[in-house]
Amino acid sequence: MKLQISDFDLKQLISNIIDSLEYALRDSNNTIHLNYDSSIPDLLQGDSLKLSQVLINLISNAIKFTNDGHIDVVITKVEDFDERVTVYFKVSDNGLGISQENQGQVFEDFYQEHSKNSKSYKGTGLGLSIVKRILMAMNSDIKVISKEYEGATFFFELDFAKSKKEELPTVIYENHLQQIKDFNILIVDDNKINQLVTRKVLDQLDIKAKAVASEQRLLRLLRQNISIVF
Repeated sequence: MKLQISDFDLKQLISNIIDSLEYALRDSNNTIHLNYDSSIPDLLQGDSLKLSQVLINLISNAIKFTNDGHIDVVITKVEDFDERVTVYFKVSDNGLGISQENQGQVFEDFYQEHSKNSKSYKGTGLGLSIVKRILMAMNSDIKVISKEYEGATFFFELDFAKSKKEELPTVIYENHLQQIKDFNILIVDDNKINQLVTRKVLDQLDIKAKAVASEQRLLRLLRQNISIVF
């Protein structure tokens, strides 16, 4: 798993993720609270895309298995060096929780906790497995503290280099957006939350998008030469 290192604004990244999950929060009648340490440098260097994958999976899972509850996202600075900083991430909820005997299995491929809950069938069971692999590629690991029916807390630490830039080159991002502005984007994902999050992000960029639930469905449409109306 190759990391793509670039400069990014961590607080903005977190805010964008939470904003994109607003519909899921409303649907499950949950609230979310972000506790962000303002002493963390504004700009960091790291793989922001893979970090987004990690946080989207963790927060989406918290929402999926919590109803009429709350999710807390805590991001604090652990250590501050001349050129690097260590940041602590925590996502916790007061939902269904995970039994002690099953906590070691939730990071395995295709494992689905609370299999009797209809929401658990809306994914592949790969989310936490992917989270663990991404964090291992970043020289970190994820841990969980939970009790059944008393919620769950997932947490990890990451080291980042401090960016030497004073601000991000927004002009470059705007140019990239202009290149795909008139494109029709087709999302292929069997996870309903991932579909909606991706569509939400693209909608905010005024990019038209549709979603299908499987590659088989996509291939069937292509073989039948059925046009997809956006």
